[in-house]
Amino acid sequence: MKRALIIPFYNFEMGATQSLERVSRWVKMQGEATAIYLVDDGSTDGTAQILRTFEREKGFVLVKGFEGSGKGAAVRAGFLRAADDGCEQIVFTDCDLHYGLEIISEKIFPALELSDVVIVDRAWAARGQHPSWIRQISSGIFNRLVAILTGVAFKDTQAGLKGFRASPCLAIFRLLTIEGFTFDVEILSIALFYRFRVHQIPIIFSAGYEQPGASTVNLLKSSLDMFFDLLRVNINWKRGNYDDPILEKRVDQETYRIAP
Repeated sequence: MKRALIIPFYNFEMGATQSLERVSRWVKMQGEATAIYLVDDGSTDGTAQILRTFEREKGFVLVKGFEGSGKGAAVRAGFLRAADDGCEQIVFTDCDLHYGLEIISEKIFPALELSDVVIVDRAWAARGQHPSWIRQISSGIFNRLVAILTGVAFKDTQAGLKGFRASPCLAIFRLLTIEGFTFDVEILSIALFYRFRVHQIPIIFSAGYEQPGASTVNLLKSSLDMFFDLLRVNINWKRGNYDDPILEKRVDQETYRIAP
């Protein structure tokens, strides 16, 4: 079975080489080959040159013809390329490798043997912690809006590590409209509606784990963008934009019919 790891990059010149060296070592340790797909999300620093170097020297696949419209669009471009190349188990992770790589081989790939979509759940790691009241309120409001507007009730939808079985999920990725960070919610909303098997892996960070540097995302702008993205998903459902004969047939085949 062909496997793939997709890594989207955006202005990560300072850490790209280190991350990709880690990926290279991890690939060599795998019992089964994993293809690496790199997607540059319109970087304006030296990231693109680093990716080209690893494409040339390590055999990684650099997804070309992508204009850099956002993380969601980058992951979608990588997924479609990997699926077109015949990869059946496809995982994406953030370029800082925040969750490590071992979890992919030890947990996510095996879980994809029985599930269609695999996500990680950071809510377990946060139990007993006391984040700032701003983070508690913003997280609570976001999760509530996600549930109301999209039907997704998971506490953690935004972790940058998810896995998919390509053959059933290809139809989902072809329906996606969100190009920014909220694409995760759109994927899960479609997957849950069409009765895909979604598996959650609870995670907890070990003592001494080094957290990545502070995010450069504008919190206010990002929050507004994500809110409007959730509205777009809601409107897409009402307009029938997620209606798909392939996915409808999938559910229809599994539906139990009671005879009169």
